[in-house]
Amino acid sequence: MAEMGKNERRRIGLEQEFLLVDESGKPSDRADDFLSRCADTAASEGLDPESFSKECSRGMVEIKTAPADILEKLEEEYMANVGLAIRAGRELGLRLYPLATYPLPFTPAFREEPRYTLQIETIGRERFLDAGRCFGVHPPFGDRGGCR
Repeated sequence: MAEMGKNERRRIGLEQEFLLVDESGKPSDRADDFLSRCADTAASEGLDPESFSKECSRGMVEIKTAPADILEKLEEEYMANVGLAIRAGRELGLRLYPLATYPLPFTPAFREEPRYTLQIETIGRERFLDAGRCFGVHPPFGDRGGCR
């Protein structure tokens, strides 16, 4: 890794994946509806519509922040994005499930996109099912602002 200059600051972002569930707690495949609502609401509220993105299954979404060099900025953007997502979900009868794995059996509906199809073909559908059942948080780091 290149050394940082005296006036450069490291930056960190946050990405969190969620399973969408309906009001009864059953997994929902309505990520596209949810993401469309989030993007429209974000644009109208002056937030970044790109902060809400799809994942490998039609029931999983990712909420992310821009890289920040001050943790308070990261916290503010994250809380605003999650708050918007909660509101958008409620308008659609959906909830965000953030707890790593869903406790009951279900089969994720994978997106038919080249990057996911290749992963399924490479490791096998049975092994890839875990990718659609596992939700987490990961902080992308950057020293030059190229995290997003």
